[in-house]
Formats: sequence, structure tokens, C-alpha cells
Amino acid sequence: MKTDCPLADIVTSKPRAILLAILSISCLFAFAGRAQAGATAAPGSSAPYLIIHLDAIPSKLFFEEYDAGRLPNIKAAFEDGKIVRHAVSPFFPGTEMLYPRLKNGLDVEAQMPITWEMYDRESGETTSHIQTILKLFSYLPRYSLTQIIHGAPGMDLLAGCALLNTPRMLDEYRIVEFFWFITDAYGHVFGEESQKKSIAILDEFFGLLLRQLGSKPVNLVLYADHGMSMFERDYDAEAAMSEIAGDNVEFLYYPNLHLRDPSLAQATAERLAARDELDFAFYRADESLIVGVHKNGQVMFRSEGGSISYSCNGPDPFGYFRLGYQGQPLSDQQWLDLTCKERFPAVPVQIVRYMDNPLSGDIVAVLNPPKALKTAVGIAGCHAGFADTDCVVGILMKGPDIDPSKIPDTFWLHRLHRDILEIDPGNPETARRERNSLMVSGGRIELQASPAHRWNGMLSAGSDGWTVTCERSLARSLITQIWTGLGITSGGEPAGSPTPVASSRLNFYLGPLVYEYKNLILLPSGKRISSSSLRVETKCGVIVEWSHPNRIGLGITW
Repeated sequence: MKTDCPLADIVTSKPRAILLAILSISCLFAFAGRAQAGATAAPGSSAPYLIIHLDAIPSKLFFEEYDAGRLPNIKAAFEDGKIVRHAVSPFFPGTEMLYPRLKNGLDVEAQMPITWEMYDRESGETTSHIQTILKLFSYLPRYSLTQIIHGAPGMDLLAGCALLNTPRMLDEYRIVEFFWFITDAYGHVFGEESQKKSIAILDEFFGLLLRQLGSKPVNLVLYADHGMSMFERDYDAEAAMSEIAGDNVEFLYYPNLHLRDPSLAQATAERLAARDELDFAFYRADESLIVGVHKNGQVMFRSEGGSISYSCNGPDPFGYFRLGYQGQPLSDQQWLDLTCKERFPAVPVQIVRYMDNPLSGDIVAVLNPPKALKTAVGIAGCHAGFADTDCVVGILMKGPDIDPSKIPDTFWLHRLHRDILEIDPGNPETARRERNSLMVSGGRIELQASPAHRWNGMLSAGSDGWTVTCERSLARSLITQIWTGLGITSGGEPAGSPTPVASSRLNFYLGPLVYEYKNLILLPSGKRISSSSLRVETKCGVIVEWSHPNRIGLGITW
């Protein structure tokens, strides 16, 4: 099912071209020199990581664009790095399932979100959709929270502007995460073509980002968190599950069905598998055996130590035996090595590990493309199964601390940080302080000195008086930063007398450009003194600033 995407077309129109041209000129002026992402770091040093999360893009779609040359900037940055075309995201494929495990280095069995709504049989507690969303947000870096807004259709330009500000964050954090959420919404609502347009926009902004980075040594990582399957028809799987289980439903949210009487799991699964709305219904026959029922037979997954064996009654729905598989137990990685390029990669691992989670249902029901789960937003695309378009994703890596020879060609995506990159985004190292700066303009000197991260001391002195303030960063996003503080000024009443002040400052960032709006409020009179400025911060540390209405300044930052 496909539909047009007028919002995606908006961001490919003339205004976008004008904006990109302005940004290109700014970047070339401020960061002159050829871009070389992932340049060699000094011996013994550790370069920062910039990790770009591309939402809901299957490997097949991404590399169709990549191999066709329609992502030239991404290709130029990564082509001599490590390209992984068949990483596999764990079932149930979704950001709520993948990201907390990726961030914390935990396995699928960990008692973390496994879908949007859950039931804990041991405690009897349920987790709502809103609770899971808030839990997911809690794992995001503080500066990335506003990127959730950038995930709405039509927000590509705003998301791209945020990407251009990541070099600033690399000065503050050793690991910086950037999220291109918008492709998930495009895939669900408009389909593949809108996703391709959005990835092309990401590529254009990525090219500008490379100019800003210049020769700065950075470890670049680009990954998709899960896939997106286009579908022919959607089905109300939950209605079918509710109808079949009837009064025996304890809790139901796809793909999990919790029964009041778990002993009826086999009979219920067999009836579910006969419905058109579902392809498989899995239940646990004993501690080591999981049985999956489908219309033409059964599949069996038996856990033996840390390995899993596969057998079937009837036809082999996954096609594993034609690959030479003979029923022997395989490790999780061996299953990936054998099946990562198939239509249904590593299904025994996907289902066994999912059902090992204490929050999974007595029955786990699955439908695969070209079927789709009926949802409020799933008009064109869905990711609810264990097919390759749902779970197989691409990962691109390059940098001074990334050795391509040590990275396998396929691995489980949730182990990217812990086992492959050996980093901990949950505890990123931060800079010891903010940037210092010294500015001279029209007979006025402004000094900004930082004693610690998120703290600033500021001194402004000129013929009209002086002001000293101490500020704290209250909020930080990739585009804005809010400061507030207290201080003292000579601009009180009577003239020249020291007066306490409250200060607030709002910065808007756009690559090398910074717009600043500042307020000083004299205490206790409440008199407000406002100012605004626009500056360009060059790579070499030189600052050129225009202050309203007509003051030009020159300074340095370090």
C-alpha cells in the first residue's frame, strides 16, 4: 500500500535549496579546508564518537540508495570504513525494544520493554503505552529530547539543522548521539519513496557536517534501529487473538497473549494459527521447547545450553534446510552467520530469546509481510514481524578507534555498543568546562571563562560601565541552550552604583552561526536591559560578531 507524501515534497522545494546554499557558504567560510571524516588521531588519544540513529530503514532500502550513488556524502565518508549490510535487530522490532538494550548493553531476556504495553505475571502489574514512551525517553541523552519533535513529517530541515550542531556537542561529550526519527513516520504513513527522500536530505546535511568536522578525528557510526515493511493489507490481529482466547484473556497486546489458564496455550495457539490474521502462534511446550503453529504444520525450537536447534513438522517455512542445516544446535551467532541473508533471519533465536523474557506472553503471535498489523498510523508500512525487511539493518562505521578487520559482517544490533564498539553511551565522558572566549567590540571587552561543565563566568566592561555574572546552563538541545544566573552591574541607580542583577541568555545554533538573546534584570527595580547578536565561530577559534543595532566585534574562543 502506498500513498503520496506532500510534506516530503515540501522539503525538496526551492526554500530548502536556498537554506542549504546559505549553510554551505557559511561552512566553507568558517571551516575552510577539505573534509576528512575519521582522520587519524594523535597516538594514544581516543577520538569522540558521533552515533547517528536512522529510524526504521531496512538494509535493503538503504543500500539500494547507497549503491546507486544517491547518498554520495555518506558513501564518501564510510566507503573505506566498515560496512555491515546484515545486522539484525531483535524481535519485536521497534525502538522501544532495541534502544534501551543498545544503550545499556543488555540482552533480549532483560526485563526491559519488549513492546509498547506489557504485563508482569509475577507482580500482576501492567505497563501502559505512555509509561513505555516515558521510559524510552529516559534513556535518550538530555540534549536529544527535542529531536522527538523533529520526528514529525515535514521536520527534515529542522532535524538537519540539529545535525549541523553536533560538532559543538563533540566538544562537550565523548559520545554524541543524533536521532533521525522522521523516517519512521514517513514509512508508516507515506511509504518507501518518502523514506528515500528523507534519507537524501540527511545525506545533504551530512555533507555539510563533514565540512564542519574538517580534519577533526571523529569515530562516525550510522545505524538503523529496525526496518519497515510495506504491506498489501492490514489485519486486526489483536481482535482475532481476543476472539479466540475469549474469557481466558488475562492481558493482550500484540504480539503477547497472557492467559488466565496457561495450560490452554497449545489449544489456543492451534486455533490462532488457523486464522488469516496471523502467520504463527508460538507457545512453550516445556522449559526447553517452544512450538510454533502455522497453517501447514509446526516448527520446534529447543534450547540446549546456550544453543538452539530447529525442526519442523510439515514444510520448512523458513527455508533453513536448503541451506544445509541438519538439525544441530547452533549458537545465536551461528544462526546469524547461516541465515542473515535469508527472508527470515535467525527466527529460532528471535523467538526463543523473546519468550525467555519474563514479560512475554503465554502465546506470542506473529504476522509477517505482506500482511501488516492494523494500527492508527500504519497506512503504508509496518514493522511487526521477523522478516528481513522488519529486522535486517545496515551499519556504517569509520574512525581512528574503529578497526574494520575486527568487526564481523553480521551481528545482533543490540550488541553494537557493548561488544563491537566497546563503548558505554549510558555514561559518556563530558568536557571539564565550557568554551572560554574574549571579544572586543566598540570600546567594550567581554570575557567569558568557564570553571566547569555547564557553568560560565562573564565579565563585560566598557566606557558605559561593567557587569559580572555567574551563569548555569538550565537546558540544552542540539539547536538551543538556555542560561540563567546572578551577578552585579555598575548600571544601577544612582548612575554607576553597583546593583545586583539576574541574567538570562538564549542561544540558537546553526552550524558555525550563533544567535544570542540576552536579558539583564536589575534587582529589585525590575528594569530590563536586552541585547541580541549574531556571530560566526570559525574552526581556528576566531569569532566575528554583529550586535544590534550596529556594533561589530572580533574575538577568539578556546
